[in-house]
Amino acid sequence: MKKTKTLLTSIAASAVMIGMGPAAQAQSIELEVASWKGNEAEPAGLPEIIARYEEQNPDITVQLNYLARGEVDKVVTPRIMAGSPPSVVMADPALMIQWSQAGALADLGADSAFVSQMMPDVKSVMNRDGSYYVQPLELTGLGNFVNAGLLEEAGIEAPPATLAELADACAKLNEAGIGPMVFGGYSGRLLLTANALDGNEVEPTSYLDGTQTFAQDESFAAGLDAIRAVVDAECFDPELMAGVNPWSTGLQAFMSEQYAMFIQGSWNIGRFAQVEGLDVVFTPIPTAEAPGAALLGLGPGWAIPEASPHPEAARKWLDFFMEPEILGLFLADEQAASPYSTIESGMAASASAFVDALETNAINDPTKTTLWPGAFEDEIENSVVSFLLNMEMENSELLGRWDAFLAELN
Repeated sequence: MKKTKTLLTSIAASAVMIGMGPAAQAQSIELEVASWKGNEAEPAGLPEIIARYEEQNPDITVQLNYLARGEVDKVVTPRIMAGSPPSVVMADPALMIQWSQAGALADLGADSAFVSQMMPDVKSVMNRDGSYYVQPLELTGLGNFVNAGLLEEAGIEAPPATLAELADACAKLNEAGIGPMVFGGYSGRLLLTANALDGNEVEPTSYLDGTQTFAQDESFAAGLDAIRAVVDAECFDPELMAGVNPWSTGLQAFMSEQYAMFIQGSWNIGRFAQVEGLDVVFTPIPTAEAPGAALLGLGPGWAIPEASPHPEAARKWLDFFMEPEILGLFLADEQAASPYSTIESGMAASASAFVDALETNAINDPTKTTLWPGAFEDEIENSVVSFLLNMEMENSELLGRWDAFLAELN
């Protein structure tokens, strides 16, 4: 009996090796996904998403290759150009342009399911002469964080939605001995952009070729005047705030409740929620009229390199993220809005005012949606800092600086 069992075992093993060779080979597929999301600091729901993907695709193992966004050009780009890329790569608008122009990304196809579900403004940005190289994952919200507890202490019933309400709130906060706003070049750029583009029907790209100039544009002059208005309302000391780092000292000052308002990005919602006792809501940026502006930036997405070693498995990965529950996990962790009309925003209830404004007054930030070159963002922020240090500067002088920068860039 012992010999019979051994023989049967040998026969069964041989059958597996001969008859199930292709299945065994399929088990060996390793899908390398290069991403700057998925680590402990920014999980973006990826650990759970990967587990679910592998459960549905037992022949595929996902190898998440995490690296910081700043390392992508040094590590991933050379691999893509050398023809030995990861199977899937995370790409933001700047990388989309760089890699697609080099012919290094596969065209995902205009007939892809994600294309028909994209919001019109997102679709216009992702469309590269009829081709689609990146499947977007998120829209980042750019709005006004408001400490509801501090507003209540000052007798303010609701977060300000208009510039007039903001000025009134600053007066009451000052009277209560509470710092109204932490500000700086980044917050200034967002306040300026929101007020300049609110109701502005001029195509943002028309400023790039000189068809439209900033120096003669009344809307952008109004954007600068919005900064003047909040300074005149004593919402902040411009010289003091000119040197504030929005990514360190500004965040810490707001989280320690030194100030009641902070114009920043929705990615901070989760961070603020972890601070015990901090009661914060995320609202639109105040403009001339309610509800204010829900400013949006285009976040990263997934792309498949032209030389992807596993294009079919890569496509399955992209398709998986079009399931509402799966993308929902990503959006909830990122506290981001959805780029698709068929999938809901992942922002928390504390951002309900911002989410509501997406239906009525969503505005694309041109520097965050490829409409303006990325380098222009730094120029705008630097010029706003100069403006805060010299509030007597004429609008045409500062805006003329933008025209000169773009002319030199071209």
